[in-house]
Amino acid sequence: MSAGLVAAPALLSISPASASTGAVRPLAAGSTGTYHGSSNGTAVYAQLASYKPLNKALAEGAIEQSAAAVGPDTTLPTKDQLGETIFRGTTTGHTAYGHGAAVQLALGQAPGASDQAINTGSVEASSPAPSSATGQAGTVPLAPLANLNILPSSAAANTTADNACVIGKPISTGQSHVVDGDIGTANIGGKQVSLVHLDKTNAVVGTTSTEQLVQPTLADGTKAGGVGLVSQTVQTFAPITLFKNTPAEITIAVLAPLKLAAQAGGTAGTSVVSYAPVGIGPTDPLVSITAMGKTQTLTTQQVLGPNGLQLHLGAADVVIGAPAHSLTGYENTTPSESADGTATSAASDLIRISIPGTIAVAQNPFSGPLAPLNNVLNPVIAGLQPVLTQIQNGLASAGLNVADLRVGHMEVQSNVPVGGIQCGPNTPGENPNPFTEAYKDVSARTVAPGQTFTYTVRFPNRSTLPVTNATVVDTFTGGPPPLEFVSSVPAPSSAAGNTLTYNVGTVQPNQFVDIVMTFRAPAGAAGITYHNSAVINGTFAGTPLPPTTVTVNGPTVSAPSPGTGCVLNQSTKFASNKQVFTGENFAYYVNVLNSGDASCTGVTVNDKLGAGVSFVSANLGGTNNAGTVTWSLGSLSPGQSVVLSIVVKVTATSGTLPNAAVITSTNGGSGNPSTPGPTVTGITEGNPGTPAGCATGLVCASGSGGGLAHTGASTGLVGLALVLLLSGIGVATLIRRRSAE
Repeated sequence: MSAGLVAAPALLSISPASASTGAVRPLAAGSTGTYHGSSNGTAVYAQLASYKPLNKALAEGAIEQSAAAVGPDTTLPTKDQLGETIFRGTTTGHTAYGHGAAVQLALGQAPGASDQAINTGSVEASSPAPSSATGQAGTVPLAPLANLNILPSSAAANTTADNACVIGKPISTGQSHVVDGDIGTANIGGKQVSLVHLDKTNAVVGTTSTEQLVQPTLADGTKAGGVGLVSQTVQTFAPITLFKNTPAEITIAVLAPLKLAAQAGGTAGTSVVSYAPVGIGPTDPLVSITAMGKTQTLTTQQVLGPNGLQLHLGAADVVIGAPAHSLTGYENTTPSESADGTATSAASDLIRISIPGTIAVAQNPFSGPLAPLNNVLNPVIAGLQPVLTQIQNGLASAGLNVADLRVGHMEVQSNVPVGGIQCGPNTPGENPNPFTEAYKDVSARTVAPGQTFTYTVRFPNRSTLPVTNATVVDTFTGGPPPLEFVSSVPAPSSAAGNTLTYNVGTVQPNQFVDIVMTFRAPAGAAGITYHNSAVINGTFAGTPLPPTTVTVNGPTVSAPSPGTGCVLNQSTKFASNKQVFTGENFAYYVNVLNSGDASCTGVTVNDKLGAGVSFVSANLGGTNNAGTVTWSLGSLSPGQSVVLSIVVKVTATSGTLPNAAVITSTNGGSGNPSTPGPTVTGITEGNPGTPAGCATGLVCASGSGGGLAHTGASTGLVGLALVLLLSGIGVATLIRRRSAE
């Protein structure tokens, strides 16, 4: 059969604002209407086998499920479009909900049954009052059904009342991840086969759902007057091998996370659905298929074209990567985007397989531009025939039928009043400061007399709205003799005595501000410790922010040990954050220090960014080449230090984001500072700096700032069903993969 393919439409990407301490506010006086929304995702859903005589689904469920919702309790959903339970606890009296579960399965239940016989790694959070929950990592030893290694699921809910405005952090979140393992192990043809094998080499299987307030941008580039709601789910997929250890082995890799988002802003033009991969373009590879030693890739346009890739294989209908569709229909329906901007909803399936009867697989399933895929898949199809025959015979004799399988199922909906959400003034006693992650750093614990070092003021705007009229007033003290101010990037707006003033202006949501100030220690200042503090101010949502003060003690002036030469191994590396979430900007820092008594010449620093982040900017002329940032610093005098920074954007949806730098010189000095980096958790938490001179393991965080996380039948019949339905998993998944190609 042939697969129809039409060029994909323009892909719109909506990035949520970063989370922070934030604030919960009442609606403004006079505001009418309510807002509510929900988002959920299931990495793999299957109603894998139904027993026709009893009209029972012998196995139905979800692997890697996340959900988030906000609104009056009457609007909080309890099931998704597939009939799967997404909130297991009562929603009565709650205004927000978060949920994550690694595995939910119903055995011997009717289709859409509310009770799950197996519910592993599930956590939930609800509010009011705000709450969070984190599960445990571990294994799911449910052979032959599943044998999986899971990461902790997490959930958070942050409202305090119906229609409260949660500013500067997600309203609610839910996430779960599987690291690796096998789904369905069965003896087929006298051989133990893993029908679905998840490989953690490049990624994990995971899903994250969030509810977030934003200020929508209108068509003319201006900001809408009210606040909107974005409901969003992001999913990642590990490489998956089907029919592992058989001649029909085939591996599918989805090369980028997929995101489905629904924004409602309450103004014409602000009702928008976005369904697109994260971090890649329309012509970039999105799916890779490897079989019999051959690999074929498909681009975003090919996979997410208007009609998707459609295959009709006998009784099996397979659709790969169709565009987002309505919550009540399939690929031939369109998402809901109201003209007045008050309501938006959509659903999507990366792969949907309907198999109402027998499984039929034909040679040469593709024609036209995708015909080269046949060379990859035809040998696999031939190798599958004996396996398919066994599965067909087993299903037929037991009266079982594979009905529905989805990979990458996501649902989102957002609803706001006309004009958007009008958030009121701050609630007394709250601190809605979006600069909560502000820190003050010093480049080294010690500095040689007469040498230079740096103080850094750093802060992101962790809110959904711009901060205007932002200023930084920096004061340096210590001595006599006093420090000598050399320069800064950016230059100060004014300087008077020991005070520098910076008129930063407007700081957009998720913008990361760095002010790096270079000072010189006086030649006669041995033994003196200097100090620095900065006060950050601004206006947020028309209200002056409470001042944010950050301080640092150090450095101490001390001459290097004699006879040490050029020494760079006391340089340090750190990240601006301990925890981050997808779409957030944060920074890596390198504090480069020559702690020896001779100059280091020709100093070069190379910093290779890992997977999970994309380059945004670098200071001091750092250049990015294919993910490696390079600085040529020239000479560093004895006791001189300098700070280098790289601002990056998080593209990963789970895991940690480590980073390392390689420092070299032409006269022998070198260093290899590294950091484990932040963990992608769905919340954000700042991290104090590590001055150079702490590389030997000294505990000497440089500054003060934020630092708090901001928001976590019968046995015989079932046994037979498990083997048969697991076989169905493998076949159905194989078919979807072939259609993806």
